[in-house]
Amino acid sequence: MRTIHIVIVLLLFAAVCSAQAPGAAAGTPPPAPCPSAEARQFDFWSGEWTLAGKMRVQPGEERWTVTEATNSIHPILGACVMLENFRDATPGGLTGMSVSSWSPRTRQWQQTWVDNQGSYISLAGEFRDGRMTLQTTPRRLPDGSTGINRMVFHHIAADSLIWDWELSHDGGRTWELLWGITYRRRP
Repeated sequence: MRTIHIVIVLLLFAAVCSAQAPGAAAGTPPPAPCPSAEARQFDFWSGEWTLAGKMRVQPGEERWTVTEATNSIHPILGACVMLENFRDATPGGLTGMSVSSWSPRTRQWQQTWVDNQGSYISLAGEFRDGRMTLQTTPRRLPDGSTGINRMVFHHIAADSLIWDWELSHDGGRTWELLWGITYRRRP
């Protein structure tokens, strides 16, 4: 009977030890799950924003429409993911969300966007020279041509930034602005 008690105590001790993070001393918090400097590159986007912009009515045309929206972006999942919630100010307008995360494996940012118009967009890219640029892989467009879309965050300041959605028909040599937005941080 005494042997059974010793075995039970040893099993309980092993279970408690295995529940503690490997190499962590008792009372020491575990390391942050996304500690790299790259994983913090999208922090500028976090917050509550008011958006004002203009969107092309049709690619290739010079007719524009004014857009107004709000955007709420916050880190989730241990600050490893940025969650975006976008709302057009127009009743019944575009509503969407995205998740963005740094991939140490590919050494790129990855974003997935979905919205109330049935869109699913996958983008990847990097932060370089003060600009965050994410783009799609080449895809067939409704007019039969091949296109690449990209978003560019630039002129990044503490309370504002500019976001552009662009299209290239020539493999990324030239870009056409389809939608430009100025972000203003809400107090």
